[in-house]
Amino acid sequence: MKEKQNFCCSIFVYENTKNKLGVVFMFDIALILFIASAGVLIAITGFFVILGRRILEPKKKLQQKIDKLEEEVQILKNQK
Repeated sequence: MKEKQNFCCSIFVYENTKNKLGVVFMFDIALILFIASAGVLIAITGFFVILGRRILEPKKKLQQKIDKLEEEVQILKNQK
């Protein structure tokens, strides 16, 4: 008789906490999705930053070479 009573009580407890567990699981899923979306946003931003640096880096090197050659031209003009 006690086993049946304990079984009934456990079903009653489960029925009372079922909605609360659903809220907890939904919160966990929402939290995981929020963290994942933040990670994706950071990864995309990092990708574009790296891509931008790779595009601009050759331009900086080329501009430095041009500046160096212009200085050499000015030095040669001043020597004559």
